[in-house]
Amino acid sequence: MSEDTTPVIVGVGRCRSRSEDVTPLELMVQSAKRAFADAGVESAKVDCVATVPCLYEMLMPGMTPHYRNMPRSAAEALGCHDAVTANKLFTVHTMRGGQSPHLLMSAICDMVAKGEVKSAVVLSSEATGCFKTRVRKYGEMPKGAEQVFDMTGSNITPQSQDKHMRWGDDPGGSPVELHPLHRHTTYTPDMVVHGLAPAPAVYSLFEQAYKRKYYADTTREDYQKKISDFLSEMSPATEDAVNREYAWHSCRRSAEEIGAVTGKNRMVYYPYTKSMNSFLDVNQGASIVIMSVSEAKRRGIPSSQYIYTHARCELTEVPEAPTTRRDLCDLSAVKCLRELLEGQLGKPLSACKYFDIYSCFPSAIRIVSRHLGIDSSSGAALTLTGGMPFYGGAGNSYVMHSICAAVEKVRQDPSSLCLVTGNGGYLSKHTAAVYSTAPCAWKMCDLKADQARVSGTANTVTIDKRPNGDGVLEVWTAEYRAGKPVRVMGVGTMNATGNRFVAQTTEKSLIAQIMGNDVFDLPVTVQSSRIRAEFKLREPNSAHL
Repeated sequence: MSEDTTPVIVGVGRCRSRSEDVTPLELMVQSAKRAFADAGVESAKVDCVATVPCLYEMLMPGMTPHYRNMPRSAAEALGCHDAVTANKLFTVHTMRGGQSPHLLMSAICDMVAKGEVKSAVVLSSEATGCFKTRVRKYGEMPKGAEQVFDMTGSNITPQSQDKHMRWGDDPGGSPVELHPLHRHTTYTPDMVVHGLAPAPAVYSLFEQAYKRKYYADTTREDYQKKISDFLSEMSPATEDAVNREYAWHSCRRSAEEIGAVTGKNRMVYYPYTKSMNSFLDVNQGASIVIMSVSEAKRRGIPSSQYIYTHARCELTEVPEAPTTRRDLCDLSAVKCLRELLEGQLGKPLSACKYFDIYSCFPSAIRIVSRHLGIDSSSGAALTLTGGMPFYGGAGNSYVMHSICAAVEKVRQDPSSLCLVTGNGGYLSKHTAAVYSTAPCAWKMCDLKADQARVSGTANTVTIDKRPNGDGVLEVWTAEYRAGKPVRVMGVGTMNATGNRFVAQTTEKSLIAQIMGNDVFDLPVTVQSSRIRAEFKLREPNSAHL
């Protein structure tokens, strides 16, 4: 590949709005204007516009997107008429999750490398904070919506169906949909009926599995402090000059603030307090301008602005659904991702100076870091933004923010390497890229061949859909309502078959027994009804408790 078509990032822009009346399109456009200003070019002069889908569309399952052609809406707002005329308008609506920005960025960079486009802007935003405010406070809904799923297992239904928020646009046409690769189901029916579909529940279960595997001898109090310390070490990055204007919560958090259960910091799913969860209700935008080297030179953009991609990879976990993984902490795709990235870099990932490991929950950061050979003992070393519990941005667009932060970091430290990772589903879809000001060629990837290298056979377990009999409850989490645990659910192994079971209990005395102790691998008896499986301790006064 000639230098002329090597894709480089030349401009980045981020924004945050505290307004109760801001739209996803407005946030995209505002951040894009900042990205163009960073590049020192006119916003209208790009021949390709691409948008990351907004999370709020997921809050209304089954509905037609209110922005029927978001790339065109953004292009027209920015005056990118060449992109509209040529229909160089792209999105990734088939893919949802934190991996989406990397997928879209890679696809656009491939097009630049092939000479199909010379310049592009990639836009993203999340306005879930405003969206929920308009629904709850003002009783407004997007036109055509009757209720909104609020991501916690319940629906929001305003008293009035006649008030509509000013969201939506239909400029005509349809965007080109990129990356229609894997449409796997990331959860099983067993997860849904036993309360393990919400992300906080699953990542809490991952946390318990992580403790069982690596900190079995650590008391629950000490382990809770480790989680709190880890996140506390991440939070100061929100106060950095490059992040302060964009972070939703720009402040240091002490371990005590994060770990203490209070009225404002309730327990959500054990062992996670509210402060340990990624913060969803934000209004943020992030955009990135990409050009070929020749186009950037033609426009007079100084080479000190150019950010090259030294390695990149996109893989789906096998098996994808977490309950079908024998070891919840074993990620076959991340092992393969590390091999591929290090092969492209010619050095270990630990040689990177800066990192932003996708930070939706503490378990995600530490499990992935271990697989990548990166020291996970200090939270401060694994984030550029301060992490999603504090910086905010859970949904589809956070990685756009972490890439922007990476660009700003390596510009300040020329030739240094920065690794940014993404994650979708339940540690199910993994992406990563390494950025630097040091020039390098763009590496074309064979995505199907890369995915074929992932073998999760050894870690795949069969789920018993109607488990009955004795087994071992290996790891569990607890769902909290009004400050009290109301259900304990988890996964284990049936003695007779060796198959995986997913089960729960809502029995108050049993919940109290389990929550009052710090144990895993409980001997249980599982009984299935028509809908779900319940477990009881096989030995109520067992020494296990």
